[in-house]
Amino acid sequence: MTRDNLRKRHIIKPLDCIFCSEQETNTHLFFECIVAKNIWSFVADHFQVRMGIDYEFVARFWVSNRKNSALNIVSSA
Repeated sequence: MTRDNLRKRHIIKPLDCIFCSEQETNTHLFFECIVAKNIWSFVADHFQVRMGIDYEFVARFWVSNRKNSALNIVSSA
């Protein structure tokens, strides 16, 4: 669970991302954090496809490109 979700459940943890000290949310964790950006960049370089902009972009690509099963598995993971 992300730290913002833990806080909603009254489990008090610092809201800072452990990698970059920004506030940790779902969007930050998967797309905005420097670590996530580096992972998406690696995936884009490896598969020659621009990925990792936001949830909608990844989902749209995943649904429309069923032939790219390896990339679909990576993006869903």
